[in-house]
Amino acid sequence: MDRIKILYVGEKMKIKEDNQAVSEILGSLLMLVLGAIIFSIVSVILLSPSSVPVPQYVKIECEIIDENITITHQGGDALSLNIEVTFKIDNNDYIFLIDELLENEYKDDGFWNIGDQIIYHAGNLENLPVEIVIVDLDKNFLLFDRALQE
Repeated sequence: MDRIKILYVGEKMKIKEDNQAVSEILGSLLMLVLGAIIFSIVSVILLSPSSVPVPQYVKIECEIIDENITITHQGGDALSLNIEVTFKIDNNDYIFLIDELLENEYKDDGFWNIGDQIIYHAGNLENLPVEIVIVDLDKNFLLFDRALQE
């Protein structure tokens, strides 16, 4: 009998169990489980992809010159050609993709870059409200929303 020790104290007999080996095994298992839990938590925090889209920085300038609306990419990130431009003129919406509006010389590289310019011939805009809304369709992100004249 390795695990049970019989002790004689006077005339009384006491039985004492030796649980040292079981205690060490349980302690080792607890340490392994805690280590696995901590490792799992840290790996989930560090390795999980960010679900929040990174906003793009872009500076866009719009102006009305005679009967044309000019939109110029003034700086920031290069944008894909899947950008929607909405011209709201006198409560009418005219919706285009950047790809449809850019001259061929500007879209050869597949991006709307700094210095690239869009010129939209809108006709007579005198005394008409004009608003421009530009949305990145790939990232579902509003890039520009401004009234040029009210």
